[in-house]
Amino acid sequence: MLAAKPAVLAAMALIGACVSPDMPDNEDARTWFNCVEEMVFIDDDFNSDLTYQSPGDMAMQRRKIQAIQAAYIVCLYQNWEGTDASKSRIRRYRFATLVSTARDISITAARHLNYSEQGRHEFEWKEYAAREELIRVFTWIFLLDSAFVIFNNLPPRMVIKEMRMHMATPEACFQATTADQCHHQLQLFLPARSLYWTISFRGSFESICKDDLSVNIRHLLATLGPLNLFALTSAIHSQIFQFRSAVGSFQLRSPIQNALSNWRDIWHLFSSTFPQGIMPHMTIEDPHIQPGELWRRMGFCRYAPEYWLLAHLMADRLAVLGTSKAEDELEPLDEGPLDPILNRYDQTSMRQVNDLIMGFQTFQI
Repeated sequence: MLAAKPAVLAAMALIGACVSPDMPDNEDARTWFNCVEEMVFIDDDFNSDLTYQSPGDMAMQRRKIQAIQAAYIVCLYQNWEGTDASKSRIRRYRFATLVSTARDISITAARHLNYSEQGRHEFEWKEYAAREELIRVFTWIFLLDSAFVIFNNLPPRMVIKEMRMHMATPEACFQATTADQCHHQLQLFLPARSLYWTISFRGSFESICKDDLSVNIRHLLATLGPLNLFALTSAIHSQIFQFRSAVGSFQLRSPIQNALSNWRDIWHLFSSTFPQGIMPHMTIEDPHIQPGELWRRMGFCRYAPEYWLLAHLMADRLAVLGTSKAEDELEPLDEGPLDPILNRYDQTSMRQVNDLIMGFQTFQI
């Protein structure tokens, strides 16, 4: 904490106050939302031209990463708890700046060395941590982008093809409290010959879109755990949006169907291989857990199957709508919905997707 940037500490304090059970904390936090937002987005480290270069000054790189983390947290709390005007500003302007800054750093720079090939004396824990932080903040930015696609019907800002970065390492590695423990966990779960070291997020998604996904990749993705699987199911939503928006999109469903089927199998493999509380995913459900250990629990990622179910239902709705329309049928000018599933783009309210989910109760799969 003593070495952290004030901007990231301020953003973390506000998002913590947002979820506090004490209402005065919630109200006090809202009075600072816009001030901290402004402080974060005019920060010199956030707006500098520094790119992420692993041989460079680690201290400088960590400041840039923390500036990105602070900007992401601001986008998150404003989108959760801000006014409609703040939500729109974040979605339309601030988040676009955040994505552009991530690209300036270079998304492809978010990669690990093959630490399992290194002896303990060669392993640099701080370097691993910086690289992993960069990978994770880029992953969370992608997840927020996907959330805008799902809940606000906003075209994605990030492209899956540019996600040529490593996926996050298992929680047992990231949550290690010593360099020795971290190095041991990396060698245990990601040995030197693991496919992890040679496959990117983009490559993983392209793999699950195929109908012949290998057993090795299934086991790798299951081992990598809920954060990565949540990102993959969110990527499916981004692709569904692209297909919904494309002319002749109903002929492009095969990769999505493959991705849905493969993702379901991988999640089941993850759930059966690593039940709650078992390494490498530190999900702690003990009601007597100490406050200092709360951060180890599996968070929102545990709801990834619900995101998968929504994607599955949307894909089926597309299939029904696609087969019900004659190929030579012309749509009259200015008539009919803009989109076969959600009609209004860039909507601040989540009413559209809420109505869609409620409507699925009567939809026959």
